[in-house]
Amino acid sequence: MGRSLGFPTANLLIDPSLEIANGVYAGRVALTGKPYGALVNIGYNPTVPTGGKRLLEAHLLDFSGDLYGRTISVELVVFLRPEQKFASLDELRERIEQG
Repeated sequence: MGRSLGFPTANLLIDPSLEIANGVYAGRVALTGKPYGALVNIGYNPTVPTGGKRLLEAHLLDFSGDLYGRTISVELVVFLRPEQKFASLDELRERIEQG
């Protein structure tokens, strides 16, 4: 879904017992030793439901390419806001553009 919105993401299933708040974080992602700034969402994606699966979605800033099958590490730096539901995909896209 992220790619169709213009913001491709690395989507990872996470352990439901992970004790971290759902929401949007500023973060860093390391890919083959190179760091990238990232916007990271953790949660259930209320605008585009995930079938009850808790996901970590990381949008790497200034990166283009394919992450399928690659190993990344994700560091959460600062909590930005709680997860929220948007009325439409256009509204979601506008909010992502704002950061």
